Amino acid sequence: MIKTPVSVWLLLALASVSLVRAESARRAATVCAIPILLLLFVSFFDITSPGIRRILIVVPFLLIVAGLALAREVGRWTRSLAWGAALASVVAVQLIYPHHLSYVNPLFGGPEVGPYMLDESNIDWGQDLPALARWQQNNAPDEVLSIYYFGSADPTAYGVHALQLDVSEIEHPQPGLKAISAHFLAGLHKQEALRGWDSDWLSKYEPIAKAGYSIFIYRFPESGDP
Repeated sequence: MIKTPVSVWLLLALASVSLVRAESARRAATVCAIPILLLLFVSFFDITSPGIRRILIVVPFLLIVAGLALAREVGRWTRSLAWGAALASVVAVQLIYPHHLSYVNPLFGGPEVGPYMLDESNIDWGQDLPALARWQQNNAPDEVLSIYYFGSADPTAYGVHALQLDVSEIEHPQPGLKAISAHFLAGLHKQEALRGWDSDWLSKYEPIAKAGYSIFIYRFPESGDP
């Protein structure tokens, strides 16, 4: 619901109406329904499944079902809505480019609210090191940057010059410039709620900038107030 564009949900809703009305469309859609149901069923038993990527393969089958249904006899308004939804999907892709992984549909607040609702590969897979390098070069080339980065890549390979953030600073940030991945921010947000840690940077501090939607940049002055 959160990661799928609203326009795709509209297409599926229109297809569902068509399937109810057209028996021939139902017979054709049944073939695609088998892998959809099988893949979803198997995913229920995947204890390592952290996000939509584990069931992303069902989306093509769902769109095939929609296409089969909407290719049948449908009214002018239904066809117009279907075309509008298809075009809206193209627009949604262009608007989020190149930050597709962090996408959250507008009904839930868009990618800005991702870390409050989702985690790991739903929002952050370490994809914004190039964006952080550009921000650092343009805005703070001579300032010491501390980074708490989620990923296996070496930040210096992308032009990011930073020190590793000391985890003791999570509860007691020291003065300076800090960059922290959304994956860790989401985790710290949960830890404060579950364990009472004083660690929820998402609620306590306002970032001065973001690299894409997955790396938040904070500056803490000497007073300790961000």
